[in-house]
Amino acid sequence: LGAPPAAGLFPNTVQPRGDVGKTMAENYAPYILADQSPELQERKTDSDLIYIDEWTDEGTGAVKGNALDISYANLNTPNPENIFCQSGASGWTPLCRITINYEQHIQPIWEAVRAPIDDGEIPPSQFNSCVGCHTTNNGTRVPAAQLDLSSTLDANNQFASYRELLRADIEDILVGGATLPRQWTCNQLDGQGMLILDGMGNPVSAIGQPQPAAVPPSLNEAGARFNASVNFFDCLTSGNDCRQHLPATLPTLPTFIEDCTEPGVPEVTSPNRVNHNGLLSAEELRLIAEWLDIGAQYYNNPFDAPTP
Repeated sequence: LGAPPAAGLFPNTVQPRGDVGKTMAENYAPYILADQSPELQERKTDSDLIYIDEWTDEGTGAVKGNALDISYANLNTPNPENIFCQSGASGWTPLCRITINYEQHIQPIWEAVRAPIDDGEIPPSQFNSCVGCHTTNNGTRVPAAQLDLSSTLDANNQFASYRELLRADIEDILVGGATLPRQWTCNQLDGQGMLILDGMGNPVSAIGQPQPAAVPPSLNEAGARFNASVNFFDCLTSGNDCRQHLPATLPTLPTFIEDCTEPGVPEVTSPNRVNHNGLLSAEELRLIAEWLDIGAQYYNNPFDAPTP
């Protein structure tokens, strides 16, 4: 914060001294840190997010801020810090790095075992991981909110969850016990608007008109404070703004097709919103946010990627 206009003037703080022209951070070392020998002590750089309100004078009626301690050492999944960053290391050095690879650090969050919760379906089932609800279960169910967080490899040889989180997707439906992309079956018309018939006198169908990108992405690689990412974090915090996916309506179709139908019945997944507050820890949310803020790379360290 700003420097005092006169020595010792930091309003509403317990600090009675201070050098004119120096900020609170600059005055902290000589006037608040207890150990002043053998040389001036200063705050040390740390990869943990730690905050203790050492300044507020509650005698003035002001209230101290809540303490904060968010350390990657508290994760139950792999720690993204190298040994130069981790708690207990011999102090921070310029070699300290936090490397976040999707497969190694983000996917384990979706698969971590947690306290069981109801999935919001009728009747409800209980699952003890994110991926328990958010999966096709080998193609036998529609994932909650149309979001598949499984580690199934896709055509790009990446986990399905990575693409589902960051890219718009075609809606899934359940047909005959199997999960399929939602698509329309429509009859073709000729230039005069008449049905085109095959040799048997049956209408010629244009099968597989896909519903285009009905499901928006859940995250944005532009950062944790951009577009979809904000909704994601609101869902997992006090806002509980979890997107409730509803089946898309029939899209605007070209003039040469009509009488469109679709196989199966589109499902409304999670008709009752599931309260996600507190399901992820502060450390997990921090990790996801930092991963987004550095571009949401699949491999933050390119040398960790497999040889093509």
